[in-house]
Amino acid sequence: MVLADAEGAGGSRNPRYIDASGEVLEAELEEAERAPAAANMTRRKSSPPCASGHTELFRATLLAVNGRRRWALTKLTCDNEAVCYRELMDEPALRAFVPELFAVAAVSEDVRAAHKPGTADVVVTIEDLTASCVAPCVMDIKMGSRTYLESEAGNGAPRHDLLRKLLEFAPREATADERANGVSKQRYMRIRDCYSTSFTHGYRLDGVHLCPHREPNDDAPSLPPNPRTLRRESQLDHVLSAYFDALPPPTGEALRIAFAERLRALRDALECSAWFSRHECIGSSLLFVYDGSSPQAAAATADIRWIDFTKVLDAEVSIDHRADWQPGTGSHEDGFLAGLDRLVAKLEQGPPDLGPLFADRATEPP
Repeated sequence: MVLADAEGAGGSRNPRYIDASGEVLEAELEEAERAPAAANMTRRKSSPPCASGHTELFRATLLAVNGRRRWALTKLTCDNEAVCYRELMDEPALRAFVPELFAVAAVSEDVRAAHKPGTADVVVTIEDLTASCVAPCVMDIKMGSRTYLESEAGNGAPRHDLLRKLLEFAPREATADERANGVSKQRYMRIRDCYSTSFTHGYRLDGVHLCPHREPNDDAPSLPPNPRTLRRESQLDHVLSAYFDALPPPTGEALRIAFAERLRALRDALECSAWFSRHECIGSSLLFVYDGSSPQAAAATADIRWIDFTKVLDAEVSIDHRADWQPGTGSHEDGFLAGLDRLVAKLEQGPPDLGPLFADRATEPP
């Protein structure tokens, strides 16, 4: 019998057992709640650690899989992401780098109506990558040199609302004509990507969560409030060091070696994948995870998985994933592998010499 939480992402935060007909198995739930270990896990996992993104779309759920209880996450998402997960489960080379998919369930019309069209079609139940962690430490890195599909850029008409947004973080970029008439969505989104490391590095740090119950390293640098807005090399180094060196040394060195090895294995798998070669991968992330409860636990649990497939689309043409994107030409290049190359090189360099975090103004042009 396959059991899944088909409604967890729609509202309830409590784990539920559901059989194939959709009936909640109250006896199973009561048994789980009576068990002290399960009850403790329920309290710990009711709010899964998220480094970034729309945390309201996720819920923790407890599954029975082949007679074993396993923690999973339910995510309210679009049909396209569910299709990607299903297809990736059938890709032998890539499956090990993606959270396991347990179930896909339709949502009610009320749930669909409460969200933007095309964003709340189904609930996917996937592996919780932090389930074995006592003190989970996670980092979300958004991959690619752009974070938007060309279809999202609209018809090119200038908009004053986008001009106002642009003036908030990049006033120097607005031309005299744009100040008078507004900014097109494509130009706004391109400038936005240029004011992170997406455009220059092919990846950006989207968020970091360090469990407060980890074994601390008092010499580790502190995290800035919004890593995704940082784009100087020195700022990148600070955030990466805050994550990798959050535990006492030499844990940071061991984690860099382990994660670099995992990234190289992922790169090899992607380069050999026919599925990857024809998919435009926009907005997907690599999720770094380790257990910060001790240096030994961190080394044993260090892992990376590929997540977030809402904008990953079949381009129906072969994509290099390293070539530059040419807007308006039908190009589907996303810079994913170019960013992965730079990320591997960054970890292989080892710990950097850290200067002041804001030695340069973050809003200056590159």
